[in-house]
Amino acid sequence: MPADETTQQSSSSTPDQREETGYYQAYAEFAKTLRTWFIAYGIGAPALVLSNKDLWNTVKGSGSLICIAVLFLLGVTFQVVEAFIYKTAMWHLYVGESDEDHMKTWWYKMADDVSESYKLELFFDAGALVFFAIATILLVTTLV
Repeated sequence: MPADETTQQSSSSTPDQREETGYYQAYAEFAKTLRTWFIAYGIGAPALVLSNKDLWNTVKGSGSLICIAVLFLLGVTFQVVEAFIYKTAMWHLYVGESDEDHMKTWWYKMADDVSESYKLELFFDAGALVFFAIATILLVTTLV
């Protein structure tokens, strides 16, 4: 088969028929990096305020302390819940590889849906980003 036909055939194939080209590995690395940054920021920013007496006194005296703390906790909670959901989904998919009966369960079907849902991942990541952004804006405006 000439090279032109091979190229044309592979470009017209459906996504399921195409061979994975390595984008997933890059996506997984970026997702892991983003999650690490979210958790580090969500814990590190409050730790900085707690460890610096002047920052602590300023934030505490501003009346925004509870709101800022809750926003940072919500951002971290979003990331932890997301990790728990995806960890659970991956476990069910893993069990399904060796147990065909498990593949027929509601848990397996839900895990498959979760693993394919970018919207769910986007919801948790965007939510964490919004919580951290609002907390940061409140913190900075309190300190200025």
